[in-house]
Amino acid sequence: MKKRIITGLIAIPVASVLTMTACSGTGATQETTNETKTEITQESETETATQGKIVGGWTVSSEIVTPVLTERSREALDKALKDYKGTGLDPAALLATQLVSGTNYLYLCKEEAAAEGTSGWSLVEVYEDLQGNASVSKVESLEPANIKKAQNAQPDETLGGWKVETVSDAVTLPGEASAAFEKAVEEYGDLTLSPLGLLATQVVSGMNYKILCIGVDADGNAGLYVTTIYADTQGNAQITEIEQMDITQYLK
Repeated sequence: MKKRIITGLIAIPVASVLTMTACSGTGATQETTNETKTEITQESETETATQGKIVGGWTVSSEIVTPVLTERSREALDKALKDYKGTGLDPAALLATQLVSGTNYLYLCKEEAAAEGTSGWSLVEVYEDLQGNASVSKVESLEPANIKKAQNAQPDETLGGWKVETVSDAVTLPGEASAAFEKAVEEYGDLTLSPLGLLATQVVSGMNYKILCIGVDADGNAGLYVTTIYADTQGNAQITEIEQMDITQYLK
């Protein structure tokens, strides 16, 4: 299910949004401090640490609900991974393609670090030649707390010849994150967002979610966006930041 959302005016730091305090009981909106918005209790950190590593106060989500891949891109990735000697890669979504002498595919994958017993998100580039042979070209970590983002650029200016693949409208989010996403985007327009996966969560007075989305603007330009959503303890949700990814910075 697609939603529409304005991006031009939304660049609000997560720590400065107006939130609903859990102890209010009256439903009144109050402004939280930076300390309150970014604090994670020791108890909460222990409960969520098994999901993935904790980076910058964010717990990396380990859940892939439904991989969003085309049949051809899945075949290319399967062939490439047969000879790949690195860490385990579990595909979540096809992000973009690039026509060369053959095809380059860009995937969002869960990367398992066996030595550390943790997992994280990575961008995985696969090259498939004209004979159908495929190999992994690059694996680059995607840190939810440090997105390499575009600065005042249009989507097509941040892709370097890559085309974002809007392969499915399927919502691939866990239940609570999906509900927060639906509530947060229902009042916005101008950019159509389709969620691809939950990257990370942060326990505050409520919950912050970082969600990777495909966004299509009014001119039909598609880009990749990391959307931060805050859900308070009363069930309200709002977007607090949208970061347009510059994938060329990951693929240098």
